[in-house]
Amino acid sequence: MPKQFLSIFRDRPLILQTLDRVRKEFNSGDRLLVIPERLRKLTRKFCGREPVVVEPVGRNTAPAICLAAMTLIRRRGDGVMHVMPADHLIEPKMA
Repeated sequence: MPKQFLSIFRDRPLILQTLDRVRKEFNSGDRLLVIPERLRKLTRKFCGREPVVVEPVGRNTAPAICLAAMTLIRRRGDGVMHVMPADHLIEPKMA
């Protein structure tokens, strides 16, 4: 099972923790998950109807970010993109 779908550091999988953070700041039309084909069914199971783009060929993080940027430019025009990997633990900022 890929680590983003495991509940390693809390009672929720990392991918759902990531979505919890972005749902507070961005509506559905402003979010986009970039995933490899092999994770399509698992992503739908965990993430439901989140907007998804499937990588034509898995080439790791940088090409996935490029695919997201090209997709967003085509759909929304120029803008700012925020990248949040779903397989990292992000702790709250300490005061």
